[in-house]
Amino acid sequence: MGIPFFMLWLPVMPVYDWIKPWDEAVQALKHENKNGLRWMVGFDYDNNHGFHGGPLYCFKKRDYILIPSVFSDPSIYEFSEGTDGGKGLKKRPYDAFGYLSIYVGIITFSWLVSKPRILRLLKKAEK
Repeated sequence: MGIPFFMLWLPVMPVYDWIKPWDEAVQALKHENKNGLRWMVGFDYDNNHGFHGGPLYCFKKRDYILIPSVFSDPSIYEFSEGTDGGKGLKKRPYDAFGYLSIYVGIITFSWLVSKPRILRLLKKAEK
């Protein structure tokens, strides 16, 4: 279930970010003069509750690559915020290579798996 879910989720993350942007993350990227198309490639959310139902700790983050600058600076920009007061933008140099290779691998795998089915459907459609 992991790979199909991941394959479906990869194109959905940027759309979700465009529909519901995290304003603080957008402002932090602009403050650092990081312009370009934001492409959300990851997120994390953790919310632990105490015994009485109140939040004990909450942490959230989003990971972005910026297009087209990712090709000259293959970094991921991580914006995170926690109830402990920690908030900020962190640059992870060269981490974008991993995401780009995952995208290429998933597209290649999808094509190799789908190609025989597509060819069979085209042959049936010709008849």
